[in-house]
Amino acid sequence: MVDVWVANKIVENIGDKNKKGVRHPYDPTILFDAGIEPIKNYPFKGVIWYQGESNADQVKLHEKLFKMLIKDWRNQFNKPDLPFYYVQLTSMERPGWEFFRDSQRKLLSIPNTGMAVTLDIGNRTDVHPTQKWTVGKRLSNITLAKTYHKSIAYSGPLFDFVNVIDNKLEVYFQFSEGLKTKDNQSVKDIKIAGVDKVFKSAKSRIKNNILEVWHPSIKNPRYVRYGFSPYTESNLTNKSGFPASTFSNEID
Repeated sequence: MVDVWVANKIVENIGDKNKKGVRHPYDPTILFDAGIEPIKNYPFKGVIWYQGESNADQVKLHEKLFKMLIKDWRNQFNKPDLPFYYVQLTSMERPGWEFFRDSQRKLLSIPNTGMAVTLDIGNRTDVHPTQKWTVGKRLSNITLAKTYHKSIAYSGPLFDFVNVIDNKLEVYFQFSEGLKTKDNQSVKDIKIAGVDKVFKSAKSRIKNNILEVWHPSIKNPRYVRYGFSPYTESNLTNKSGFPASTFSNEID
């Protein structure tokens, strides 16, 4: 849970933390006090963060807490531009995980952050997928590219914006060069809807690094969802081979 890693919350909520004796593992700020406070004066380059499932049922609260966490650590370490690279929740058959993944994607708006997408290596029933080396590799690529300025790929297609063209949607991406599917099949787990937000599985094609999507019965499409199943077999990628994130153009 994010809140146990943020400084000062226990003081705000229940008073002097030094008078509480033995503390519960979910006490506010207990992990910050135990794991971060002692290393505040150590020099280091940045942070990698792998967490999410404990907050997955509280998407809006997590957005606030995650921003608070990053701001707090940057203040605590006196590093206002501290790199903070995190792992997006993987793919699993648990209600709401798709909304949480999309929320994490939007948190990339926080300056000097990066996100490793892992939905393609999830397990339908296991919260701990086995391919941890893949997670490490993706985090290392982000770090090498964004912090050490190496000229290497570090991201799959990242949703940018949508154009409405008659009865089709054109979906544009950052990191779109070589846009394709990893299995050379049609794009999986992609749906569109009109203003009623009744989503239907869409037909699609990739043309000039743009994804076109449509459905025969939807004449005025407005919204698109990709990888919006808790456990998804979505297959969109680019020339780097990194997967595209869950995304939607719906506005909260």
